Amino acid sequence: MKIKMMPYVGFFIVSLALAYFAADEGAHESESGQNWLKIAKGSIQEIAYEEDGNQTHVKKGQGEGIYWIETVLKLKSPEGEKEEKDRFLANEKLEEALERFHSFEVEKVIGDAKGLKLEEFGLDKPVGRLVVKYGENQELKLAIGKRSFQSPEVFVLDEGKQTVLLLDRQTIALLERPKNRLALTQPYRFKPDDLAAAMLSQEDKTAEFVQQGKGQARAWFTRGKSDSPNEAFRNWLDKLLKLRVEAYPSEEQVAGIEQLPRKFSILFRDERKELDLLTFYEDSSASPLRYWVKSRSLPLPVAVEGSKVSVLLADLKGILP
Repeated sequence: MKIKMMPYVGFFIVSLALAYFAADEGAHESESGQNWLKIAKGSIQEIAYEEDGNQTHVKKGQGEGIYWIETVLKLKSPEGEKEEKDRFLANEKLEEALERFHSFEVEKVIGDAKGLKLEEFGLDKPVGRLVVKYGENQELKLAIGKRSFQSPEVFVLDEGKQTVLLLDRQTIALLERPKNRLALTQPYRFKPDDLAAAMLSQEDKTAEFVQQGKGQARAWFTRGKSDSPNEAFRNWLDKLLKLRVEAYPSEEQVAGIEQLPRKFSILFRDERKELDLLTFYEDSSASPLRYWVKSRSLPLPVAVEGSKVSVLLADLKGILP
């Protein structure tokens, strides 16, 4: 009887061992991908990031979802090192970075900094720093160390909690030289594919256009004239939607822009609501000639490519009655 029970006893012992190791492994896994901090949406006031002497400051502006980005880049030239400063509005991609801070997750909690050799993580001499200001005078301060061996993660030190963490570098990657990734490049925020109607006006002339059909068969028509598509307006609109932001006004310029000659306006709608109203102003005193666009979706007017607006104005003669 004892002999017959031995295989079962052995199986029972092995099962217990496997269960123990599985539980132990699970305990280690709980340290990975955990939420380290929660920041309420809309409560982030500023993000400051510095690495290799380059600085990026993200600051909350006036209005829902409006953020300004200020950068200082260290550039080398034959004359020596110099600073290049820039300031621009953030595009919708900033939401990706903000989302990572709203639910701030870390790959792994390494441990209390007091019990670790910080030089092993590159944190004795950090290569950069990240500060997130949120809520009522609250801050998340991270010192940035070296990358984990052959991985996209980076070691950071939470200076407030004095804890070493392993962080996915994508959390801060968008803040590195953000002009190409985060700058607002279009004078509007809607998606062109959502457009269903547009009302174009210049002085006392007005025309309304609607988009009909689906997919590649979609076409623009003058309202009330559905017999043939209005190709002239479609081509004109394609050019307008490709305009790019070139500059922002100084505080002194803002008030004077609406006093400039208004060249034309265009109101955009989707199937249910108004999306945006763009109004173009001409500054003939600027050299070269400058055009400002005031948009309902942007907190400030923006300057766009002047030569392309000149073409749009010339083409309007064949579109408006």
